[in-house]
Amino acid sequence: MTTQHIETLIIGAGQAGLSTGYHLRELGRPFLIVDGNDRVGDNWRRQWDTLRLYTPAKYSGLPGQPFPLDGWAFPHKDEVADYLETYALHWDLSVRMSTRIDLLEARPEGGYTATIGADTITCDNAVVATGTFRRTPYIPAFAGELGPSIRQPHSSEYRRPGQLRPGKVLVVGASHSGTDIAYEVAPTHETVLCGRDCGEIPVRMETRRFRAAYPLLAFAARHVLTRGRDRPCRRTRCRTGRHRRCVRLPGLARHGRLRAGRGPARPIRPRRGAARTACGPAGVAAAQLTV
Repeated sequence: MTTQHIETLIIGAGQAGLSTGYHLRELGRPFLIVDGNDRVGDNWRRQWDTLRLYTPAKYSGLPGQPFPLDGWAFPHKDEVADYLETYALHWDLSVRMSTRIDLLEARPEGGYTATIGADTITCDNAVVATGTFRRTPYIPAFAGELGPSIRQPHSSEYRRPGQLRPGKVLVVGASHSGTDIAYEVAPTHETVLCGRDCGEIPVRMETRRFRAAYPLLAFAARHVLTRGRDRPCRRTRCRTGRHRRCVRLPGLARHGRLRAGRGPARPIRPRRGAARTACGPAGVAAAQLTV
């Protein structure tokens, strides 16, 4: 059993954790970044095969180091992972991998104690930078009531269309993951995408109009639509160009939210005319019915 003290403990070696470490390094303040993965960037490497950022590379770099691609390219998830790993090495950030925090609690005299198995780390400041993306799948209770013929993988388990059985697919959740997955699956499966309309960037992302409009959209999202709020307005969270294209893609139908009914358990169906299937897990997930 060992005990270590550090001024600032940063939990999570993703974009936020590494950026925080960079600024502390610039100020000459001692810190330690811990992460449960084996390598920096592994959270990105575990995403589905075709995932790309929906922000251009010129807007995706971390402090002190631009993203090493053409400014208007959209980085692939493996390129993001490698960039984060290179970033930590380039700035010689103090990162300890394969280190999972079991418990973080405040000390009566001030500061925090982090428990790592039999070891402990005490610190004056703790920064939790673990993020929320695909960390805790939301699976509603009624998912267990669906028939065994319906496969229900969550987006965190999805990698490519070949994982799915032949037949109709219902994707529940129309945010980043759900929209991308629906767009990718639609050419090979009859697909229904259900979820609230999150909006879309008003120009196609591969055009010159997008390059002219994006700086204005980014400025509005960061400095105009967030005024008077303690956090960014949800309606400014723009979606990928796929969002516009996928609703027009042959083989893909677009519907609003699905809601569980009250009372006796019964199938939950999309609007009239949609695929005849029950609803899969809410959040971002796919439910598949083989017919």
